[in-house]
Amino acid sequence: MRGEGREGVRIRKMQLKIVLVGERRVGKTSLLERYLKNHFSEEYTGTLGGRVYPTDLEVALDGDDIALAHIAFFDLMGEHSVRKVFAEPFFFGTQGVLAVCDVERPETLHLIKDWMDVVAKIAGPVPVGIVFNKIDRADAMAIGPEETAWLRKEFPTAPTFMTSARTGQGVEDAFTTIISRSVDAVLAKGRASRSGRVYPTDLEVALDGDDIALAHIAFFDLMGEHSVRKTFAEPFFFGTQGVLAVCDVERPETLHLIKDWMDVVAKIAGPVPVGIAFNKIDRADAMAIGPEETAWLRKEFPTAPTFMTSARTGQGVEDAFSTIISRSVDAILAKGRASRSSRVFRQRILLFIAGRGNLGAAKNELFSEFKAVLPAQIMEELDNLVRLEALALDPSGTKTFVKAAEAPGTTRYWATDRGKRIAESPKGDELMIEEIV
Repeated sequence: MRGEGREGVRIRKMQLKIVLVGERRVGKTSLLERYLKNHFSEEYTGTLGGRVYPTDLEVALDGDDIALAHIAFFDLMGEHSVRKVFAEPFFFGTQGVLAVCDVERPETLHLIKDWMDVVAKIAGPVPVGIVFNKIDRADAMAIGPEETAWLRKEFPTAPTFMTSARTGQGVEDAFTTIISRSVDAVLAKGRASRSGRVYPTDLEVALDGDDIALAHIAFFDLMGEHSVRKTFAEPFFFGTQGVLAVCDVERPETLHLIKDWMDVVAKIAGPVPVGIAFNKIDRADAMAIGPEETAWLRKEFPTAPTFMTSARTGQGVEDAFSTIISRSVDAILAKGRASRSSRVFRQRILLFIAGRGNLGAAKNELFSEFKAVLPAQIMEELDNLVRLEALALDPSGTKTFVKAAEAPGTTRYWATDRGKRIAESPKGDELMIEEIV
C-alpha cells in the first residue's frame, strides 16, 4: 500500500558501502563473482590487497517507493596483517557486512568475531549477515551444534545464509538481504600514517550569502608506497570528493610523481577538486623546486590551486585545507543544482508526452524534440518518469519497466493518469528524486 496521505512513488537515491570479511580461501571473491556476474571459477586466485565491485540496483521500499542504490562491495584479502594495517580506510563508512566462513573449516567461523570487532570499532553498529559458504561440499561439513550455539551467542540478531558460490545456492538471498537491511538502516538513520589512517572531523563551511554547510569530513591519509597504491587503490580512492596532493620542496621528483597518484585517483573517483601542497618550506635553504618544475605543474594541473606549507611551523596549512574543503563542498552543491536542473527537464519531457495524448511519443521523437540534451540524459529521465508512475510503456498504463537504454528507438511512452495530473498542475515534490548522502 502507498504511504497514507501521499500519492505516487518516491525515488530515493543513495550510495552504499558493503564489505565482505573473512579468512583467506573462504570464497568472498567467488561469492561476489557469482552474485554480480553469475560466474564461478574452479581456479583459486586470492585477492591481492582489496578490490571494489560497484553496481547499481533498485531496492523496493515500503509502499511503492524505490531506492536507487549505487552499491560498492569491498573485498579485502583475508590476511590479518593487512586488516591490522589498513582497517581504518577500508572499513570507514561501512554500511553493511557479509562475514564469510568455510563450512569445512570451523576456525573460520570463530575468526569472524575478530573481523567484526574491527569493523564495529571503526564503522559502528551496522547490519551484518553470516555466510556459511561451500555447502556443496556437504560431505566435508565440519560445523556442528557447538559452533551454531557459539554463533547465536556472539551474533544473536545476524541472519545466517547457507551458500555455494559454485552452484549459486543461497547467494542471491544473502546479498539481497544485506542490501535491504543496509538500505533500511541508512533510511532509519534519517540522515538522523604509517599505513592508512582516517581522520574524521566536523566543520562549518561558509557558503554564498549567510548559508552554512555542516560538513562531516573524513581525511584519508595513505602511506606513500607505490606498491600499496597499486594494491589498495580501489578501496582507498572509491568515493573520493577532494584531493590534497603533497610534495616535498627538497625533492623535485615528489612533485612529478603526483601525476601518477592523481591518474589513479581520477580513474577510480572521476574528476574531483585537487590542490597541490609544497610542503617543508621552512627548509627554504634546501628548496629544489624551480621554474622548470613550476612550468610542468601548470601544464599538468592548470586549474589546481597551489599552497606553500610547513607542517612544522603551520605556515599555509590552514589555507590549504580550508581551500580544498571549500572546493569539495562547492562541487557537491553543484551536483545538487544539476539534480534540480534535471527535475525541470523531467517536467518538460512529461509535458511534451502528455500533450501528445493517446499518440504518446517514441524515444526517437524525444531525441529530435530535445536535440540540445544528450540522449543518455533523456533516457535516464524516461526511466525516472516510469519509476515515478508518470509515464508508462503501454497506453493502458499497465506498470512495466524496461530500461530506455535497452529499448529500441521506436519504443513509445504514454502519460499515465497521474502523469497527466502532474503535467496540468505540477506540485513541487511530485517529480522529486531524493538524494541521500
